[in-house]
Amino acid sequence: ILRGKVYDVSEYINYHPGGVSILRQCLGRDATKLFNRYHPRINLDRYLGSCLVGTLGSSLMPAFEEDEEEESSEESSEEEVGYKIPH
Repeated sequence: ILRGKVYDVSEYINYHPGGVSILRQCLGRDATKLFNRYHPRINLDRYLGSCLVGTLGSSLMPAFEEDEEEESSEESSEEEVGYKIPH
């Protein structure tokens, strides 16, 4: 979830230059704050437009918390191939 829009990044997750683990942490949550920290000028429609599922009508989704990023950086980094978002 970025900027009030829901994206299915299943096809993109293994190609993310920042790695799979950071995207996995954000699945099902509002990742806008974290996304804007690393990509403040990215045009979402250009890069993720084909992944758009819809827009949120509510702000009740859990948000990515800063301390979660620190915890995951301590985990071992294994190559993850073929990860799919559960539906």
